[in-house]
Amino acid sequence: ALGAGPDPGALAAATLCAAVPAACVLLALLRTRARGVGAALLAVAVSAACAGLACARELSAQEALSDALGSSSVSSWELTLEGDMREGASGWRGRASAARDGMAAGSVWLLADEPVGMGVTLRCVGRFSPNEPGDWGASSRAQGIAGTVRCVRALESRPATGLGGAVISLREAVLASLDATSSDARALLAGTICGSTAAMAERGLDEVSGGHLVLVAALVSRALAGSRLPAWSRAAILLLSTGGFVAFCAAPPSAVRAWAMSLVAELSRLAGRRAHPLSSACAAALAMALADPG
Repeated sequence: ALGAGPDPGALAAATLCAAVPAACVLLALLRTRARGVGAALLAVAVSAACAGLACARELSAQEALSDALGSSSVSSWELTLEGDMREGASGWRGRASAARDGMAAGSVWLLADEPVGMGVTLRCVGRFSPNEPGDWGASSRAQGIAGTVRCVRALESRPATGLGGAVISLREAVLASLDATSSDARALLAGTICGSTAAMAERGLDEVSGGHLVLVAALVSRALAGSRLPAWSRAAILLLSTGGFVAFCAAPPSAVRAWAMSLVAELSRLAGRRAHPLSSACAAALAMALADPG
């Protein structure tokens, strides 16, 4: 079903049909001696229902974007690269956010003959192809991608500006100084420091997970350990430092997840509770899945 794309309305209806009677049964269970088990099952049921409705909303947004791109000229849309492009058999491919009249509508794959830099906003003559049935279409849909735009000719190209543009320029300067494609060690360093996996993929190396953020957090925590700052100040500095590093790395999902886990852990400590890694991971995963199921 995922290969062909589930119907958003049917998914939402099925979720509600399953959630309502389940909630009634579990609410009744709360009045018995098994109220502890009932409360835990109710929390799971509510989370599952929220996840189902969030997925239906995401699929509906993808359908709307696919219909809009298919019924309009590609040149009327602005495509902003969300990360680094990778070279493949069909050209350079990267994830881009699609917007029209200043309103973001979702994400697509951008396919071009030449690489486009991260953060660059492109307006082009091209062709849009929706996700096809099959494994590739299912994979793209699961990532929040509505289809592929093939860039035939660029009409306008604007680099990122403001603080985001400054961070991207600094990242590009660091990547240029590393010369990531010259050796495995330099490719790994580029992936660890800048979150750039293009050179790693070219040299057959596995992608870096969010573990590099743990090292940065440990170094910052060590530096703050001997200070006389109050606990909330140390937590704020730690979160801002690691958040800046995540932005510098182009905010890959693994790093965002690791940062969200550190946020939950720090809030737990400030509340006087013991930080639990598994609980932090579950809370971060649930929040990210509900905010952006793609």
